[in-house]
Amino acid sequence: MNIRAIKTADAINAVNSIKMMTKKEVKDVSLEIPNVFLEKRNYMQSDEFLKNSHNAKMFSIIDDMMIARDNIKNEISEINKTAKEKLVQAINGFKRYKKDIKKDNMLNFEDIPEFNSVNDNDYRILRNILLFSESRNV
Repeated sequence: MNIRAIKTADAINAVNSIKMMTKKEVKDVSLEIPNVFLEKRNYMQSDEFLKNSHNAKMFSIIDDMMIARDNIKNEISEINKTAKEKLVQAINGFKRYKKDIKKDNMLNFEDIPEFNSVNDNDYRILRNILLFSESRNV
């Protein structure tokens, strides 16, 4: 059976309506980048941005966070040498069981006590307290 042969008038009208709405909306969209975004990008690439005391503090916190993440990674490597259930580092920086991340990669294991090591706590303080509070101060 030819599918084109069974189109109804309502189906054709619905498709035509969608085509008209799409053309109208696409026509109204401006693809130019607003000047404010260009100015902000230029500022963020300038020396003035790097010399700003707030930005310097944020970079320092981020550097410390990366060190904490590396410590968590090294801790995972050590644990996995003898562990039955393998651990991996999640996107959010904390440890997770590999079997659980395969089921749901959005699971948040930062609040589970068995994963609370010194490195996890350092990272949690840097991320949840220092970085977030400094972001709100702006």
